[in-house]
This record gives sequence, C-alpha cells and structure tokens, in this order.
Amino acid sequence: MKNNFMVKHFVCFSLLLLLGRNLSPDAAGYAGNKVFLAKNDDLTVIHGHNWSQETREKRWRMIIGDQNPFTRKNDYAYIECVNNKTHDVLFKTPTPALTHLYISEDSRYIVGLSNIKLDNPVQLVLLDNSGKVVFYMSISSEEAKLSMSEYQAFESKFPKEARKLKANNQIFKIKDTLYLNYNVMPFGEKVRMYLFNYLVPSHFSKNFSESETNFIDWYKTPDPEIRLRYENGKVSAISLLDPAGERCEIQIHN
Repeated sequence: MKNNFMVKHFVCFSLLLLLGRNLSPDAAGYAGNKVFLAKNDDLTVIHGHNWSQETREKRWRMIIGDQNPFTRKNDYAYIECVNNKTHDVLFKTPTPALTHLYISEDSRYIVGLSNIKLDNPVQLVLLDNSGKVVFYMSISSEEAKLSMSEYQAFESKFPKEARKLKANNQIFKIKDTLYLNYNVMPFGEKVRMYLFNYLVPSHFSKNFSESETNFIDWYKTPDPEIRLRYENGKVSAISLLDPAGERCEIQIHN
C-alpha cells in the first residue's frame, strides 16, 4: 500500500514538474554523496550531502511535504562552520544539497549555491556566521510574468498558492511587473495550467537551463565570482556569473 502511494505521488509530481518546461532528459537520478569546503583566514566552511538510496525516503517525505530542508529532520545535508583561530565549531545546521560555497570578505556571510534539483527545493541560501538563514530561494529556468492586475486576478483566484509563493521568496517585483517562480512549488494542475499562459524565461538570466529532474545549470563553474551588495550594513543583493559568463543579480528579501 505504501509503495503504491509513493509511486502514484511520484508520477503526479513528476508530471507537474514537466508541465510547461523545455527540459533535457536525465540518464539516472542524482545519487551523490559529497563533502567539500571553502576557507578564508577566519573561517572554514564544510558542506556535506548524502543523496544515496539510504536517504531517499526522508528526502521524499520532505519534497512532498513542507519542502523545508532547514529542519532537524534533515540529517542528510549540512553546513558546518569552524573558527580557524580557536578551532571551535561555530555552528552546524541542516541545509539543501549544495555544490558551491562562498565566504564573504568580511567573514560575516556564507553563500551556498546548488545545481541539484532532485529532492532539492532550494538552490540559493545565505547564512550569517552564526548559522542563521538570512535568505533562501529556488531557481528555475522559467517563471510566470504577470502585470499587477494579472497578479491580482491570480491572487484572488488562488489565494493559498499566492501566500505560499510569497512565504518562499518566489515572487519578484520589477516596477509594475511580477515574476512568479511557480515551477518549484507542488501546486495542483489548475494553478499550473493558469500560470502556464504567462510562462517566460527567468528574468535573472535567459541562459539558465535544466534537466527533467536532476539539475539546473544557472551559475558559471568552477567559479561564479560571487559578489555581495550591502545597504545599511546588510546584504541587499547577491551578484554572480551565469553559465554564459554574464553577470546577474538576485535581490535579498530581508
């Protein structure tokens, strides 16, 4: 009974992910088990994630549930931060599966990027040096572009989904235009078909692309040359190079 339930929901969720997107096929599901680090004079930041078969059921429960990788239920991906002078562990906290780490020049902030999509609802996370999650978001190659009046119509018709997009930092306003990163959310078919009519490439960059379920190619490797922009002593934006080497900027919602 349990297996039938999981298969049924996996098929439904996969179809929803595919709807309205041009995706390249995956040969197999991502199953990496990795540990890597970033280091400066002050800090050593270590990230590890285990996407092997042994963690599949836990990851599955998260992805069809609240899609929150920052809870204690997540024992399959983490960031650990160590003070280089005292060798004390400053924090160890659950995170999404990451593929790149950056420590700010002042050692106040840590940026984690990920090109992993499978069972991984977050591709960008900003933490301070105490381990507090300052900002996070999902990245997609496409999103819905709505005028203010079109968004108000959507919000009136689907208030629950509009609240969920706001709560997960998936609505971006540029002047009188709103961009909704809805593909990452487990919405029903009616919502997805409604927003499909407004589908456009990501406003961050036209050079983002992704596979069916495993990966998104959205930053230049091996070094996206991350820069942080500050306003009033706080990070206001993260700037980086996209896969084509063009610089794009993501505003931080504090």
